[in-house]
Amino acid sequence: MSASKMAIKRLQKEHAAFQKGPPPFIWAKPNESNILEWHGIFRGPPKTPFEGGEYWVVVTFPKDYPFAPPELKMMTPSGRFAPNTAICTSMSNFHPGSWNVAWSVETILVGLLSFMLSDEITTGAIKSTDAERRDLASKSHAWNAAHPKFKTLFPEYATPTMKDLPNMSGTAPPPAGPQGEGTKPMPGLTDDEVVSEMRKMTAFIKQEALEKAREIKVKADEEFAIEKGKIVRQESANIDANFERKKKQAEIERKIAISNQNNKARLQLLEKREELLEKVFEEARAKVSEATKDQAKYQELLKNLVLQALFTLMETDVTVSGRPKDQEVLKKAVEQAASEFKEQAGFEVKTQVDDKLGDKSPGGIKLTGYGSRITVNNTLDERLRLLEESMLPEMREKLFGKNENRRFYS
Repeated sequence: MSASKMAIKRLQKEHAAFQKGPPPFIWAKPNESNILEWHGIFRGPPKTPFEGGEYWVVVTFPKDYPFAPPELKMMTPSGRFAPNTAICTSMSNFHPGSWNVAWSVETILVGLLSFMLSDEITTGAIKSTDAERRDLASKSHAWNAAHPKFKTLFPEYATPTMKDLPNMSGTAPPPAGPQGEGTKPMPGLTDDEVVSEMRKMTAFIKQEALEKAREIKVKADEEFAIEKGKIVRQESANIDANFERKKKQAEIERKIAISNQNNKARLQLLEKREELLEKVFEEARAKVSEATKDQAKYQELLKNLVLQALFTLMETDVTVSGRPKDQEVLKKAVEQAASEFKEQAGFEVKTQVDDKLGDKSPGGIKLTGYGSRITVNNTLDERLRLLEESMLPEMREKLFGKNENRRFYS
């Protein structure tokens, strides 16, 4: 969560003021990597169950501070608050309706310490005896000093013995005193003197009321100005955010449109290239069909295809399948191939010739061995397909130039 510019400026200012004059029994500073996360230390005030205790507190401000209240937690076991649990006070995020934008870090921490010294039970608070709180106070520094994060945040206070905070001169807030007694009649005054004194008292009360009214008006004007500024800033932020959102959306739509056009053009180009390659292969197939018409050359080709298949299987009993119309020339080619194979391989092979290839095939042979379990496909269709696969990268480069996006080259 990133802080707003106003929150950063406000918290930096409050940090500087806090460093110059921290309140009694309190020390705090922001996390170096997140100004919205503050960590503080309370020292238990004298003459309280928390005397001698050291308490680590965490204040997490919202990104729109000071227009919303923070979350308050006490990490150290104290007997007053549940450790690492959000605390409900009038200054915390449990009561955003009672939040005052004029409250500061110091106000919040002093208020939390004051609330700690009371016995009010609320969310995050727990019940315990004074003896239990004193026992936890005696163990509090050791608990803090052993905590890894506390040692990182406050290395100067994570010492074997507890150190004083910068301001240890204050005292715990005293309880409210009794109501003042009523004014008694003043003896020895005449009726006129009594009336005169009453008039003076009335004038004094009236003057005080007027001054109080002026103070209230000034405060109301300040709060109105702050609230007005808050609304203006919020609306400005909303307008800016809406503008940025629409701007980003328009940019995204523009990029999508350009990408779609590029993809469409790329697909059209690829289609044309594939059409051209297919045309080249079709012409090659036509030329292969023409090659079978010259019987002498075709017989030589069949012989070589059979010989290559024989060396592939190295079997003594094979069946050679060809087209029905090629049977005569195929038998001659098989005899020649078997003879050459015997001379080169050193053993004789028994061959059978059939017409299972079919006249729809452009030509070539299939040689089967090992009890019809293994077949070498040396048809012209298959050889042309293999040639197409092996030559495809080179043909693409020759026809269309080198493409850096392709992962393979010939």
